[in-house]
Amino acid sequence: MNKNQKINSKVCVIGLGYVGLPLALKLSESGWDVTGYDTNKIRVDQLSNNSDITKEVEEHELISFTGTYTSDILEAADCTTYIVTVPTPIDSFSEPDLGPLKEASRLIANVLKFDDLVIYESTVFPGVTEEYCIPILEHGSGLLINKNFHVGYSPERINPGDKTRDVSNIVKVISASSSESLLKVEKLYRSFMTSDIYIAENIKVAEASKLLENTQRDVNIALMNEFSEVVSKLGVDMNEVINAAASKWNFQTYFPGMVGGHCIGVDPFYFIYRAKQLGSTAPLVTAARNVNNAQVARTINEILRLCVSKKIDTSGARVLQLGVTFKPDCPDIRNSLSLKLLKELHTIGFEINYHDPYIDFLDVAVFSDLREISSADILIVAVPHHFYKDNIKEMIKLHSIDKNKIFIDLQSAFPKFENDFQL
Repeated sequence: MNKNQKINSKVCVIGLGYVGLPLALKLSESGWDVTGYDTNKIRVDQLSNNSDITKEVEEHELISFTGTYTSDILEAADCTTYIVTVPTPIDSFSEPDLGPLKEASRLIANVLKFDDLVIYESTVFPGVTEEYCIPILEHGSGLLINKNFHVGYSPERINPGDKTRDVSNIVKVISASSSESLLKVEKLYRSFMTSDIYIAENIKVAEASKLLENTQRDVNIALMNEFSEVVSKLGVDMNEVINAAASKWNFQTYFPGMVGGHCIGVDPFYFIYRAKQLGSTAPLVTAARNVNNAQVARTINEILRLCVSKKIDTSGARVLQLGVTFKPDCPDIRNSLSLKLLKELHTIGFEINYHDPYIDFLDVAVFSDLREISSADILIVAVPHHFYKDNIKEMIKLHSIDKNKIFIDLQSAFPKFENDFQL
């Protein structure tokens, strides 16, 4: 289909973050008449001025967008399809916060019409779409599911910071409330997908599949973290262990690390919550979450031990941490354990300085010039952005050979310099 050829159907994307914005642009490019909705008026204004602080899309993509942005749902009242891509975070008790999802459903209910389609992409535990969202849509609109309107569920698979995989070339799982609804959902995604579409048996299967994707990674990373903690006490390099194990054809390669972000560090809690509702304790997943969340404390304990052995006074010792986002080459700081590490070092009493090519506005620490690496008592490479690998390898090497200083390379991102600690 010619991207300039309009499809006789209007789509509203609810939530213009890491998931919603790329989807809205791709739909527009494919010929759909798109309205992008977000409650954040500042975000709407930025996008209207072709500025995306998430850096997920390029400026030329924003400029090419032929739709509209709004923070008034009534401006999307003439749409026939609504796609929900709002966050599904956890609360202070590590339990699901469905507030944004419920509010999005209430907004849509106010404008829902006969034969409209609502698709949810937000990550949820199995049953949320049918037990929470659909009743809100029915109650607010006075319409009945499958009789007056349609619902689909298609879990997002956006990988923040990944410039090779986008919303169109990652296999898309789809599901719907009826066979008629499924045809509508499939038509929409096939209009721009270059990759395959997988049709799940029902909505609960699709919801559960997303949780399994990320929970599997969380559990495997926890295994690596736990294993590395043990073998490091034997003076064994965990990376060498992984390389040796990976020589077997069926070994699945994962690496130790700090698990943050809005997916792997959050989604397992949705599974744990649902499991408890059904009478299970989900012991393996719970243990994995505990192991991965303990990596900040493990790192701090090692830093304090090294300070004692190298006679570095923690009161006023200068720390320079490189990277505070939750993953390399991405400006996302949601649930970042690297940022948590920085804050806890500040609480202990270290003089905290940091550098991140994507983040320069933290209140807890001073943003530093990379030339200050040489003056740091403790240098921590927490997030190995390619920027560091490409530009400061020699500076890091010079710091690492100073026996009176501490060098922490958490992700083993650099060659075997004199690394005092790695995960």
